Amino acid sequence: MINEPLDAEGVRAVIAIPDPVLRNLWITQSYFDLNQRLQRAVGGADLTWCGFAVWASGTAGLSIRGEELPAIVRDLLGEHGDDVDAVDRRTAPLRAVGAADRLSPEAVLAAVREAVAEVSRHIAHGNTLVYAELAPLLVAFAERCESADPTTLGPDELVELLTKAAGHRPHADLLGAFEWWRRAVVASDDRTRAFAVLAANVLAVSHEQRRLQHDIRAAMDAGLLTAHQVIDKLLPSWTPVLLDRLVAAIVGQPLQRIVRRVWERVTTQLLMTLHVPGAVLHLHRDLPPLPDGAQWPPVLAEIPDEPDTIAEAVAVYRQWDRTGGTGKYSGARDWAVLAQRMNYIVNLFRSRQRDASLCAHPFTDEQLAAMRRGIVPPGPLLPGC
Repeated sequence: MINEPLDAEGVRAVIAIPDPVLRNLWITQSYFDLNQRLQRAVGGADLTWCGFAVWASGTAGLSIRGEELPAIVRDLLGEHGDDVDAVDRRTAPLRAVGAADRLSPEAVLAAVREAVAEVSRHIAHGNTLVYAELAPLLVAFAERCESADPTTLGPDELVELLTKAAGHRPHADLLGAFEWWRRAVVASDDRTRAFAVLAANVLAVSHEQRRLQHDIRAAMDAGLLTAHQVIDKLLPSWTPVLLDRLVAAIVGQPLQRIVRRVWERVTTQLLMTLHVPGAVLHLHRDLPPLPDGAQWPPVLAEIPDEPDTIAEAVAVYRQWDRTGGTGKYSGARDWAVLAQRMNYIVNLFRSRQRDASLCAHPFTDEQLAAMRRGIVPPGPLLPGC
């Protein structure tokens, strides 16, 4: 049973869930719980890192579960009808004697799932790794803000609190993130509070992304789909190696075109998209504006240069921003490159920090009830896009 609201024991219980799918769902739910509590502590309007982590973890869950793979395969085979027909024509003599099957979505999907398995493993590992490190600190900070006047929390007490929760002195970026959240709690005006939360979010995500670097690079390199994997699904297990090679030579060109496009689409969907309420953000493209056409919420629209608390917070943002504060050319061409990822993420954070739609609950009451019983509920498991 996971304690709600989340506490340290609940964090340990989530980490210990053996099923990676159910564990991911509870990580996503944990971030939702913690964002609500941290938002109340800092004033309510600004999403904390946890509010964005809800949707990053939820999107990771789509990859872990492979929910979108059938639709991707069906769509791509529909787009490549001529190549599918060419493969089937060339294997017709073998099909006539029962030595091959038609190129079907099921055959391609089976090969894709095998290729994606290693990618999903890295995504699940990174999802749990970050949660295990940050959730205990977030719980300790939230509980301190809830149990006593948060404005009385000083810097020294904060470090002591976080060190006790982690079992060791946390990384400097994490200490910096929580110090900025503490400063947001005691801020005397809305603008200072908003920039303090932005600085906290940037420091938290910079630490997160460094920790994820190995898994992200490994996920992008893993599981490359090949035409031979698809051919294995078309031929019976008893066919000799020579026949496998013959079929590969016969259907090679059209099948390679299909495989290349399928894998490009699959890896883009798994690794280069972020599902949020009402939209799918494509991380290799520039960040789209808000629904009202603005790039930033008014409170974060102007970047000051004067030497005050806000300017200190802006300096944290500028460490990673490569757009000169404009948000233009924010898309990451290579998601495996930390600087490109962070450029996109810090501008996403600045743009959506006051987007109330991101406060939506990721699960229905029925889905949560199933999760509490230790059951993976039926999908879809994120609000519609």
